[in-house]
Amino acid sequence: MKKLIISFICLTSITFSQVKWEILSPYPTCADIYDSWVFNDSTVIIVGKSGLCLRTTDAGETWNKCSINSISNFRDIHFVNSNIGYLLNDHDKLFKTVDGGVTWSEHANLWDFSGAIYFRDENNGYVSTQDYLFATSNGGNTWQGLLNSTVYKVKFKGNTGYFSTELDVVRPGGKLLKTTNFGNTWETIYSVLGKPLHDFDVNSQGVIVGVSGSYIARTSNNGVYWSFYQYPGKSFNDVHFLNDTTLIIAGSISIISTNTGEDWTTISDNRYMRSTGSGVNNSYIFGSEGLMMKSTDNGNSWTDLSKRNNYQPNSVFFLSPETAFFTGYEATDAMRQFLKKTTDGCSTWEDIPWPHSSVAAVDITFIDGGNTGVAITPKGIFRSTDGGMNWSEVPAGLNSYTNLKKIVFVDDLYGFILDRNINLYKTSDGGASWSKYISI
Repeated sequence: MKKLIISFICLTSITFSQVKWEILSPYPTCADIYDSWVFNDSTVIIVGKSGLCLRTTDAGETWNKCSINSISNFRDIHFVNSNIGYLLNDHDKLFKTVDGGVTWSEHANLWDFSGAIYFRDENNGYVSTQDYLFATSNGGNTWQGLLNSTVYKVKFKGNTGYFSTELDVVRPGGKLLKTTNFGNTWETIYSVLGKPLHDFDVNSQGVIVGVSGSYIARTSNNGVYWSFYQYPGKSFNDVHFLNDTTLIIAGSISIISTNTGEDWTTISDNRYMRSTGSGVNNSYIFGSEGLMMKSTDNGNSWTDLSKRNNYQPNSVFFLSPETAFFTGYEATDAMRQFLKKTTDGCSTWEDIPWPHSSVAAVDITFIDGGNTGVAITPKGIFRSTDGGMNWSEVPAGLNSYTNLKKIVFVDDLYGFILDRNINLYKTSDGGASWSKYISI
C-alpha cells in the first residue's frame, strides 16, 4: 500500500529546474511600471520593478524587452533625443542608450538613494540623491555638487530650469526653485510648509501644476500666486501637459483638465497609476501591476492597453511545445467554464466544446500520441478519441460524495484517478472504462 501511495505521489509531482517563464497574461507585464518615455504616438518605453524595460513601436500593440543587464527597479528615465537616453535604477547605477532604448549599457556608479534624473543634452545633466543635487557637463563621467538639498524633480523649458526640493532639513514641506542660468543663481517661486512638490509640469504660458500627496498646486503666473485643490484619501504621482491647455495627473485617481488645471475630470479611480506621457495624438497612463491606458483623442476617451484574461485556471496539458489544452473558469459574473486549445505556443486560444455547461474540468491529460484524452470534473470522467476536439462522459459508478482531483497514466492503457476522499480509480483500456481500485 505504501509503495502504491509513494508511486502515485511521484507520478503527480513535477520538478522545474532552470525553466524560463514568459508571462502571457496580463500582456505585456504584471510588474509595477514606475516611469515611461513617450517619443511619439507609436514609440514608447516603460520601466519599472525588477528590471522591467519594454519598448513598443506600434502604439502598445506589441512590446519587446530592452537589452539591459540589471534586475533592479528602474525609477526614472530621460531621453535627450530619439537615440540618446539615460536610465536610473535603485542600486544607484546610471545606464545609457544610443539606439533609442533598444540596448542599454552601464554608464556610471552614483550615490546612495539616487532619485530624479534629467539631461538637457548629451553632456549636461542632473541627478539627485537623498541630500544633494549633482550636475555633470561631460555626459555623466564626473559630477559636481550643485544643491545641498533633497531634489524630487528637475524639468527645463528652454533655458529655464525648475527644481522641486525639500523646504529645509528641519521643516517638512517643499520649494520650487527656478534658474535661467543653469544653476548659477536661483529664484524661489514656491515655498509651502507640508506640501513638497514630488512632481510638476510647466506649459509655455507660465502655468505650473504640481502634486503633493492628495494636493494639487497650481500657478498661472510662474509662481507669483498659487492655488490648491485637495482630493482626500487619494495620492498623486505624475503630472504631464499634453499641450498648453490639457494636462493629466496620474495617481490612485487619474484626472484630466482641459483648462490648464482649473477644473478636473476623472479618468480612472481605484487604479494606482504612476506615469503619464503623450505624443501628438496618443496619450498614455501607466501604473501598478502592468496597468496601461491609452487615449487617441487627447484624453477625451480611454481604453485599457494591457491585455488581461480573467481566468481561474484548473489544468493545462502540453502535447508539444506549441500545442496544449487549458481548462478552468473565466471570471465573469456567471464564472463560465471553458476548455481551450492552442497550436501556436499559447499566443492564441480556440474554444473547444465541453459537454458540461457549468462545471469545468479540474484535470486533463492525453495518451496514445495525443489522440486520446481523459479529463475529469469533480464528479465525472470524460474521454476524447479525436485529439481533444469532442468529449463524452464515461460511466464509472461515481456517487454524490465523489470529488475527483488528479489523473495519472503510466502508459497508453493503464491509468489512475485520485479523488479528495482518498479513493483510487483504475483503467486498463485507455480510459474507456473505470472501476474503483482501492480506498487508501
